[in-house]
Amino acid sequence: CYVVLFLQVMVSANPWLITR
Repeated sequence: CYVVLFLQVMVSANPWLITR
């Protein structure tokens, strides 16, 4: 599933997005 990978990459690249 590419969606999962994309999400992981986004989270890793933007960890502040989660705290936001």
